[in-house]
Amino acid sequence: MLDKYSGVIYANGTWGYKTLDMPGEEHVFSAQEVVQWYNSYPLENKFSIEGAKKIGIIGNGCVAVDIARILCSPVERLINTDVSSKALEAI
Repeated sequence: MLDKYSGVIYANGTWGYKTLDMPGEEHVFSAQEVVQWYNSYPLENKFSIEGAKKIGIIGNGCVAVDIARILCSPVERLINTDVSSKALEAI
């Protein structure tokens, strides 16, 4: 997996984290972690896009599409939204 992607976001529409039991899983994040990261959720989580060149998103729902929209949007489009300054800097 890591030869194709820097990280994977698992957006399966459930609360909490579901493990995939596969090598490289430390680079897999739940949609919940990603959304909390760009919305400045007060609890700290381990999600970061620092150093990521390619990110895969597994999911077919609204949350997966919203994550893709945020990560692919130019900062100029996001700067006047409620996306966190930490996420804006990383994007």
